[in-house]
Amino acid sequence: MKVNFYATYRAIVGQKTIEFDIPPGSTVQQLVDLIIERYPDFYGQLLDENGALYRHIHIFINGRDTYYLPDDLNTIVDTKDKIDIFPPVGGGNIKENVYVLRSLPVWPLKDYLTEIGGQPDINGGYFGEGWSATIEKMENYTIGSLSVGQVRLIFTGEPGVLKETLPRLEEKMMRAGG
Repeated sequence: MKVNFYATYRAIVGQKTIEFDIPPGSTVQQLVDLIIERYPDFYGQLLDENGALYRHIHIFINGRDTYYLPDDLNTIVDTKDKIDIFPPVGGGNIKENVYVLRSLPVWPLKDYLTEIGGQPDINGGYFGEGWSATIEKMENYTIGSLSVGQVRLIFTGEPGVLKETLPRLEEKMMRAGG
């Protein structure tokens, strides 16, 4: 399994991507344990004094933050999964931008995410180099007799990546395809 490390974590492992051999049915927690076994300097970086993953550490499985997956760190990983591990950025958090979009159907939004370099993940979200996006359908927005669909787009990633990527996405959303 290939695991991508970002920012200061690359200095610990010596490169961007590292291969790990994991047995079938392994969980994210078991992968974290394997990473710490191979790179003991990660212990204080990833785990608190009780051995629990710090909440400000973000491990993405196919573009989805493990904290938002139903089984969290007990999520089973497959050797084909895309794994990204981000250190705390900007005060301990990966930056997150949330957009509520009215009258913009989901299908062009998926096209826009693809056009800016995103790939669909197995959970219906999208991920790119250093970012992930989740699309959530919301209740229709209603004013009087007018009712329009709306969606929430949650765009998460490294601040430097978002600074480059979000303007391109926002232009497409503003111009309905740009």
